[in-house]
Parts: sequence; structure tokens; C-alpha cells
Amino acid sequence: MNVRKILKSKKVRYGSLSVIFTVSFIAVIIALNLILTAIASNVNLTVDLTQQKLYSISDETKAVVDNLGDDLDITIYFLSDRDLYAADKYTLMVCELAEEYEKLYPGKIRVEYKNIVRDPSFVKEYYDETLTAINPSNVIIKGKYHARVLTLDAFFYLNEAGNAFYAFNGEVKFTGAILQCSIAEPQVITFTKGHGETYSKMLQNILTEAGFELQYKDLSYEEIDSRTRILIVSNPSKDFTRYEGGGEDSDNSAAGNIIGAEEMAETEKIGIYLGRSNGYNSMIVLVNSSTPKLPTLEEYLLNSWGLGYNAGRQIIDTSHSIGNDGSSVVGKYITKIDEETGKINENTVGYNIHKTASSIGTGSKTVFKNAVELYYNADEADQDVTIETVISTNDTAEIVYTDSEGNEIRNDAGETPLMLVSTVFDYGENNVGLYGYVMLVSSTDFASDTYLVNKYGNNNVLLGAARVMSTERVIPDLEYKTFVDEAMDIELGTATALTWMVSAILPTMIIIIGLVVFFKRRHL
Repeated sequence: MNVRKILKSKKVRYGSLSVIFTVSFIAVIIALNLILTAIASNVNLTVDLTQQKLYSISDETKAVVDNLGDDLDITIYFLSDRDLYAADKYTLMVCELAEEYEKLYPGKIRVEYKNIVRDPSFVKEYYDETLTAINPSNVIIKGKYHARVLTLDAFFYLNEAGNAFYAFNGEVKFTGAILQCSIAEPQVITFTKGHGETYSKMLQNILTEAGFELQYKDLSYEEIDSRTRILIVSNPSKDFTRYEGGGEDSDNSAAGNIIGAEEMAETEKIGIYLGRSNGYNSMIVLVNSSTPKLPTLEEYLLNSWGLGYNAGRQIIDTSHSIGNDGSSVVGKYITKIDEETGKINENTVGYNIHKTASSIGTGSKTVFKNAVELYYNADEADQDVTIETVISTNDTAEIVYTDSEGNEIRNDAGETPLMLVSTVFDYGENNVGLYGYVMLVSSTDFASDTYLVNKYGNNNVLLGAARVMSTERVIPDLEYKTFVDEAMDIELGTATALTWMVSAILPTMIIIIGLVVFFKRRHL
């Protein structure tokens, strides 16, 4: 057999080319697969096509993070190898969102995977700062000034049964932690103590996540931190002290709460804190239908800010409430209509406090349980104080109270305030506007663990108030993202391009390759 002749034959030549082409094509595919796999292990190559944009970062986050400037220097540490997180769709979701932040801010936000089983000493630094036991179920966000430790479960909301995740809260968690870690001197919210006050765990968690440092002060002997932006008094059962001249014989009993000239009264400290000399600050007072008469606190609120409550007079509304007894009243968001445009006046304090809650669908229900009757009197307030109703009842509300003879009395209340805010405005140096706010809330349950969950609007209203009353960086309006419907939601142009890619371009390429091989081989 003539080997040379065989090698020169068309069958061998074209057959060899076909084999070489096929092997080369397969080799290229394998090489591309290896390259992309290697890249994917370090870089997130996914595109967010979910309807809820689970892996996307909102414009609100971009605006506040962009404003951090040189203070933005974040490393997000996951405490195990990435492939372990990829084994679970929920933990992978947290990783991929973190990697989206890294892609959006290259060099300023970094994501690193540390195996603390192999290197347990890595977490000591963060344990010493946060006093939090750290394990692979935690995520560490380290910034220029501070570090925060979060749990992976904290990125999700559980359903009411507590046995499954129903929503992703990743953007809120990451953005809040980034802000906290990037502010050298965080704004402070101070809770008063010493008067029987109570504060829910969720209230404190929400404010911490929003970027505030929390302090607790007994104003009878402690001073208010100068960094405090909001002073909160919640569910007091004992009165505050007041100054009435006096001296050695002055009364500081529970009945009078009067102190002598050698000390500064609590209401005097509050007045100075809220005054113009401090550039104005803000205060939130939460009372309820069980709050007793507190003459000193009531006098200060009325005479300085025009706000008051009628102790013992409870608001109920059997037509607009959660439950059957009418005590968990659903509030009505108050908006003012601009006479010229016929649209909502978005410059009002009330609108800016509840705009997020009132814009979700038809409006999230904001609940005031065991609410007390509020009132206001602008004539009693200091000069230049304006008063606004933020949330009221519906016109089906009633006032229930017991008269001096022990009889239960019910009166129609109409649309009565559930949340009031007083505002003072002035100009400071260089004509910079100075604002001070005092908010009176008719229900302490408004800020309880029961009603600060996401199915109610209380959470958004509370954060709205914090944004309005604070003067620096606060976490923006961000919504959690449910897993109810994860169908793809893409624009028509993108859908058309993908359709052409899948149904036309790729098949055409395969057909062309097949025809080339076919016509080459037909001569064999």
C-alpha cells in the first residue's frame, strides 16, 4: 500500500481538516469554560433579571454612598470559602449582592473570603471592637473608622410562622453598615431614663442600623451628649424635674419634682438642648392611654411647643383598626394639597416623614395601639413654632374615658391627631437654615416589636422622622425585596436581543459550520 498516495488523497486531507476543526472547536469550548469558571469563582458574572431586582443596588444607596467621598474605604469579609456559600441559594444571594457593591465601587469596596477555621486569629481584632462572638455565619464590614458584624440570617425576613425566608433585606443591611463604618463621629440618639421609660429591642435595632449611636441618660444628673440629634422619651410613668428658684428648702419629691437653684432641672436641660444656641435639635415623646398626668413634662411641651395629651382618654376606632376591640387604631396619612398645582405639597414635614409608608401600594397600615387623645394649641407655643398633624384617625374614631363617678363615657372624636410635630426655623451663620422638631406620638406601642415589622408602615414612618430630624448621613428609603414572584422582568429591547441570540444567531452559526463541513466532506 502506497502510504504517500493515501496521505495525499482528498479523503484523508478533507477528513483530517474536519477532525482538526472538530477537535479545535471542542478545545476552544473547554478552554473558554475553564477560563469563565476561574473568573466566576472570583467575580460575579450574573445579571439581575429578577422582577424584584434582588441583586441590584438602588439609586438611593448610590446617592448616599457617593456622598461619603474619601471616607468610603470598605472591606466586606465572608468568613469561609466562597464555594461553601454557593451551595445555598440564600447565602449565595448575600455574597452576590456584596460583589455588586464591589463592582460599583472598585478599589473603594472590596469583598474577601477568609477561612477562619484555618485562620481563627483573623477575627480577634473584630471581636475586641464589637464584643460579638464571630463564626462562619457572620459577615464583617470593616470601614475607615469602625467595623460591624452581621449574621447571614439578618439579611432576610422570616414569614409569620418563622420557618422560611420570605424577603431579602440585603441592601438595607449593607448600606446601613457601610454608612456606620464610614462616619468618624456618628450621630447620636439619646433615650432618657429614670422615669420608668421603656424601649423595644426592634426600635433600638432599627435606629442602630440607620447609622445612629445610641445612648441612655438620666437627665437628673447626666448631661445630653453634644452629638445628640434626637432625644427620645418613651412611655414615662414619672415626671421630670423643673426649676422654680428655691434653695435649701426646695422640694424634689415625686409630687412636685422641683429642684433648687444649685442644680439644673431636666426640662431646663431639654430646653437648652432644643434651643437656638445649640443650632436646634429634635425630640420625640411617646405616650399612651395609660400614661399618667406628668405636670412638668406636659407644661414644657405645651408652653414651648404647643403640644399636649389628655391623660386617660383613649382613642378607639372599630371601623379602622387591627383586631376586633378597636384599640389598635389604623392611622390616616395627612397630606396637604397645593392650591395652584392640585398636587401634594411635598415640602411639608408630615409628608416627608410618612412619604415612604404612604407610597407603598395603597399605603402601609400604620398602627397606634392604646392611643391617647392628643391636642395642640399654637397660641401657647413659643413664637415662630408651627404645628402640623402628621397622622390622624379616620372620622369614625371615638374617645373613651371614665368620669369621676366611674362611668364609661364615649364621645365621637372625628379626625383627631395620632401624631403631631412642631417645627421651629431660623437662620444661622452664613444664612444656613436651622430646624428644630418636637414630635408627640399618641401610642408607645407604635414603636413596639409588634408593629415595627415590615407589614406595617410604623417602621418607615419612624425612619422618615429620623431622616427629617437628623442633619447628617442617615440610611435612605430602601425597601426589602420579597421572593413571591421571581419571574424575569426585563425591558423589551433586552428581551428582543436575547430572543435573537437564542433563537437565531447561535443556531445560524451552528448551521453555517455544519454546511462548511458538509460541502467539504461531500467531495470525499
